Amino acid sequence: MNSRLGSIARFQAESSDFGVFWNVGTRVPYPVKNSSESGRLPGLAASLLAAATLVAPVGCSRQDRAPAAPAPAGAPEAAASAPHSAGIPATPLWTNFEINSDVHAVAVRGTDVWVGTEAGLLRYDLTRDTVAARYDTSSGLLSNNVTSLDPAPDGGLWVGTHGGGLVHIAPDGTWTRHSVPELGDPFVYRALADVKGRGYWVATWSGLSHFDGRAWRTYTTADGLADDWVYAMAQAPDGTLWLGTEGGVSALKTDGSFTTYTHADGLGADKDRLGGYEVIGNPSKHHTQTPGKSAEGYNPNYVLSALIDGAGNRWFGTWGAGLSRFDGKTWRTYTRLDGLAGNYVTDLFADPDGSLWATTDAGVSVLKDGRWRSYTQADGLVSDGVFTLAVDKAGNKWFGAMGGVSRMEAPAGSGRT
Repeated sequence: MNSRLGSIARFQAESSDFGVFWNVGTRVPYPVKNSSESGRLPGLAASLLAAATLVAPVGCSRQDRAPAAPAPAGAPEAAASAPHSAGIPATPLWTNFEINSDVHAVAVRGTDVWVGTEAGLLRYDLTRDTVAARYDTSSGLLSNNVTSLDPAPDGGLWVGTHGGGLVHIAPDGTWTRHSVPELGDPFVYRALADVKGRGYWVATWSGLSHFDGRAWRTYTTADGLADDWVYAMAQAPDGTLWLGTEGGVSALKTDGSFTTYTHADGLGADKDRLGGYEVIGNPSKHHTQTPGKSAEGYNPNYVLSALIDGAGNRWFGTWGAGLSRFDGKTWRTYTRLDGLAGNYVTDLFADPDGSLWATTDAGVSVLKDGRWRSYTQADGLVSDGVFTLAVDKAGNKWFGAMGGVSRMEAPAGSGRT
């Protein structure tokens, strides 16, 4: 492997109570993992599916990585074919933060980067370049397994947890907790402020919960929702809420009516368009104990992520069936055969320049001008299994992954305003 590591600044966290430490010393480069390495996919799937019970403290180490050497002649064009643009660095610089826990959620609020792990919540202070705090059930979290971090309209943060409900952290540090019976379920995967000012929405494993400012209500299959297990949300300017569930995509209009789209309509790729897939050997107990549920490694109706881009296209990342785009009339799905890094698409982000970023089980991919470029552990990512991303004001991208966080430095002049 041709990448190099610089010397690594390490330090002890300011409070031993955080249980967070950065070791002293330097590291050798990681061995390059082949994207088809046996066990890669089941590992990510297990982390997505299973509720972790971790008792060890969260530990961190940091490493700075230069980009890998250019791909050799004859390498597949789809792996590194996208042209350089303002938001896509040709040779990115990476800083990796290794954590002895998977990172399912990352959010940037002001000068803080919040990191949601399976063993608690970390707050990283960008101005001091240090882990400023760690939170777990002993300090107010409802569960140590953090599944989502979403911006609240007051400048605060919504923290979704696996089995503990939702926490709102206000800008002044005040915590407000919500769980059953306010929510439909204590397993929370997303929170979203309504674009029309109608309160906020919460995606749970027992339906879509809504708080209108006065009272709570939960929508389920009895109301027209495709499936009660809701993982993703995106809202159009007209107020239509697009929901990714384990049974397809549901569009909730402002009049309260639902329209559902499934693989039969065009969602997700057929198996012969995948380039192969691996059967999950350790499905979660929630799937094995629930009639009609399946997460064997391919389910085109199982939607993990959703986004509406500046042109109004709806994008949906699926469980092993690629990334689907719906323009309101027709569907188009991208898979590994098209240049997408992996067919499990866990999170989506649209840059102002029109670039679409997708985190997957096999790296990070960006679509620009109809062409894909992908980044993997060989290029500098801490892991190929990537769950989420967030962008800071400087334009740096923060990727939450198996075993840590990777920061991709933004090209000069690409900061957000």
